[in-house]
This record gives sequence, C-alpha cells and structure tokens, in this order.
Amino acid sequence: VRIPGLKMTVATILSDLGEICRWKGILMEEATAAVVGSGGAVGRATILELKGKVKSLVSLSSQEKDRSCVREADLVVVATRALGPVLHPEDLKEEAILYDVSQPSNLPADLCVARPDLVILQGGLVKTPGIDYGPFLGLPPETAFACLAETVLLALEGRLSDGAAGINSSDRVNEIAEKAQRYGFVSAMKLDES
Repeated sequence: VRIPGLKMTVATILSDLGEICRWKGILMEEATAAVVGSGGAVGRATILELKGKVKSLVSLSSQEKDRSCVREADLVVVATRALGPVLHPEDLKEEAILYDVSQPSNLPADLCVARPDLVILQGGLVKTPGIDYGPFLGLPPETAFACLAETVLLALEGRLSDGAAGINSSDRVNEIAEKAQRYGFVSAMKLDES
C-alpha cells in the first residue's frame, strides 16, 4: 500500500523530537519514548526510525486498554486514526512531553488543564514558504500537514510519484528531509522559549 506523505511526516517527527529534547535539556539517547498508534503506518515507521536513538522504546496500538507502559515515557508520540482520545491524564508520566500528529487530535481537549505539568505539542506541521493553502486546512498561512508538504515537494521536483511504497529505509526519510531543506520547508512547531 502506498502511503503518500509518510516519509515527510516521519522526518518531521524525528526533527521535532530532537528540537524538543534540546529545548528541554534532555538527551534523546537517555529518554524513554512511547509511540501510541503502532498499528498504523506513521506509528510503525516512527518506531523503526527511533530504534537506537532513544534509551528505551514502548509501542502500543490505539486499541490497547492497558496503557501503564506509557507512564514511563519522557516523550510520547501520538499517531493514531482513532476517533477520540486514546490517552488520559492518569496514563502519563509527570512532566511528559506529548507530540500529537493525529488529525484530529487524539488527546482530551482538557488535558492541559487536568495536567499543567505536561508539554503538549501539535506536530507533523511544516512551513512551506510562498505556498498558501487558504482557509481550507485550518492552519496558519504557508503551513501544511507534513504529508501534504511531501506531495508539494515531489511536485516541485517534477516527480509524479516518489517511486516507493511506504518507507523502505532511513535513507528515504533522509532524502525527503534534504529536499525539504532545499526548498526552505521547515517544521512549523512552536516552542515557548521562556
């Protein structure tokens, strides 16, 4: 099955997690990461890319009821297709960092009120200078979901296809990240520097 945009989404996740770790003073290789949504393409690919980059890695599908393993995670990537919240305040470690690429979000709307100690970030967004999508995406100007940004990159390169089904290797993720840099596409994630 072809998953258009998968590589840019994973590249953005990896880049953003690295930036988040620098921002919080965390060494990624000493962090425990959890990927919620391991049954989906983005979750599986993220797990493959994070192996060896973090101290320990926990993965679970959005259908798993026992979420106790997430309580150990410093970094939690939420990448599911669920229709509602998949994590709840009691599922999370104190001061955990949540990076949600799910659309719509799979976190409870009141999570930041219930758990003000958490850092909650909407991820998988890319700034695409000079390309505005109008009001249709519900995002700031010149901002796209990473999957759409990959399609735009391929069009800018004159390619009708990326020639791959899903993700074959880290090389494919790195290749799309390099293309993104060439066109000035960068993460749209905003970190509070205060």
